[in-house]
Amino acid sequence: MIKRNAKKMRRLTDFVMSPGPLGWFTVCYLSLGAFVVFFFWGHASSLNQIEDACFLAGEPYDSEYRLSHAPNTYFPISYPCNEDYDLVSWWVNPVVAIFAVVLAFSLLAFVFTLGRLVRSKVRWRSPQHYGG
Repeated sequence: MIKRNAKKMRRLTDFVMSPGPLGWFTVCYLSLGAFVVFFFWGHASSLNQIEDACFLAGEPYDSEYRLSHAPNTYFPISYPCNEDYDLVSWWVNPVVAIFAVVLAFSLLAFVFTLGRLVRSKVRWRSPQHYGG
């Protein structure tokens, strides 16, 4: 049982180490860019007045519904015009969440691989080596 878990852990370590720090930094950088683009894409629907944006979308604006159902948070992104229509497309929140997860995983993998690389290049020297 322990050998099997050790093999699985070794495979996971090999997978994380295979691109190296530069590869994971690239994934981290690209996912951060995509996260920022889609996050602001979702919030861009509120740059105008909500009433005007709903009018341009051809939907009636219900201020009571908006006040009672609009979240005051950054995520999930939602700008409802009425009970049946939201200015934010249905796919924006899942895409933002996916890129946030990819960003977090790639950042952890970058730090892990960088630490392994530094540890393999820098050898531990005892105090006696320095004359201490």
